[in-house]
Amino acid sequence: GQGRETAADGSFHEGTWENGRPLGPGVRRYATGIEIQGAWNGDTVSNGLLKLPDGPEYAGPLFRDRNSRVSPMLVDWVEHAARSGSAYASLLAGTFRLDYAEPASDPSRALEWLRAAADANVAEAALRIFGVGVNGVGVDGVGAR
Repeated sequence: GQGRETAADGSFHEGTWENGRPLGPGVRRYATGIEIQGAWNGDTVSNGLLKLPDGPEYAGPLFRDRNSRVSPMLVDWVEHAARSGSAYASLLAGTFRLDYAEPASDPSRALEWLRAAADANVAEAALRIFGVGVNGVGVDGVGAR
């Protein structure tokens, strides 16, 4: 059936559910305001529409291998949007370089992207930078995974 689950941080998933988990068309909005619309199978989504809170939108391949790998097309789009000034694209570009099997891990490059987002007052980016600096790894919560 149809339903909505809302977390304490305000993030939510709304759409088709089966056996207590998302299955089929749905929208997931993360605490960062980043939104993904697509056909969900639990917490995985292969193709869909990504909307960033500061305006840019991308439609196409998103993730592979149970969301462990980011589509190269999405990586290219996010990095282009980040270079064009989208703070939330910068947040995602940094997150992609820290948290996923693909693209290749690159903490130095990730920090550059995260700093750009933090400089534009994206709080989650500042948290990620702190996590990288203190622990050598990021803290979860961007929501792309």
